[in-house]
Amino acid sequence: MLVTAFLLIWQYAISPQLPQEANRIDHHRGPIIWVAPDVGPVYCRQDLDEASTLMIGDSRVWLGVDPRIVDRKVSGSLAVIWAASARTLDMLQALEHYDTPRVVVALSALGLHPHISAPQTGIFDRPFPDLEAGRSEEQIAAWHDRQVVRLGEMDIEEDQFNKFLRPVENLMRKEFAKTYPTTANFDAYWNNEISNLREEGIRTISTLTWRGSWFINQSPETSNRSYRDVLGGVDESERRKNLDRVMAALIAAREAGREIVCIRVPISPALRTIEDREMPPELFTQACEQASIPFFDLTREDFSTKDGSHLNRPAAHEFSHRLADWLKNDVGW
Repeated sequence: MLVTAFLLIWQYAISPQLPQEANRIDHHRGPIIWVAPDVGPVYCRQDLDEASTLMIGDSRVWLGVDPRIVDRKVSGSLAVIWAASARTLDMLQALEHYDTPRVVVALSALGLHPHISAPQTGIFDRPFPDLEAGRSEEQIAAWHDRQVVRLGEMDIEEDQFNKFLRPVENLMRKEFAKTYPTTANFDAYWNNEISNLREEGIRTISTLTWRGSWFINQSPETSNRSYRDVLGGVDESERRKNLDRVMAALIAAREAGREIVCIRVPISPALRTIEDREMPPELFTQACEQASIPFFDLTREDFSTKDGSHLNRPAAHEFSHRLADWLKNDVGW
């Protein structure tokens, strides 16, 4: 009873008074899926099997689009699949495995980079190789060690290891907990229930969240150097070729009966300058016009970001509302 009272007081009395300008949208990444046998792991937001609209993108979509806002204005429901630094062409393979009638594709210079998603493909022999029933903690640990060696041989950076291998290992351990021991099974069940409760509207009560938002100033220049290093050194023609391949895949999906639109999620002006230098923005507009694909682009407008590449909480809400209005009023969804 005391816990319930505390949560209610926090949710409706204390939380609204705390500064939110630096906060990102408060939702978890979503469960891990594979968009194709050799492409993954990626995250999935909302119920993919029941969705009428599928959004494909990277972490900018995850942090910049709130599906709940879109669902309130657009008919049906929206599911989002995303991966950090995802290559758009790889993610589009999801269209071969899911028959969602409407598709929103987020475009970016990084998503057209020829090598950015190398850690996503071919790291694992097959999805969750040691996930069969009866596997022990020792066998899971042995799988983990083998993959670490493989990552080292592939010259994958440590941060990529954290993004792609750790979530899989955690899921394996969760599956292991379903069969042994009973207490772990109980813990896993309640962890899932609490995650669902948070998803429905209770803001995270976590010092980690505070450290990343309320107690640290926004730093829109944080991503500039990393993006400059990643995008530089590659001929622009490579990204143009990938853009052509993306458009060809979307045209094929439309001819198969799907409704397709493309968007760009706003970023900071400084990072936008870096991306525009490596991939002129008019190329996106021209490609969509030539393919007769509706295109929603607010990157010329100033939106507040947490780190240059990801919208903060108020900006994400504004972008989500404007995107939903566009989908409803201009596209007719």
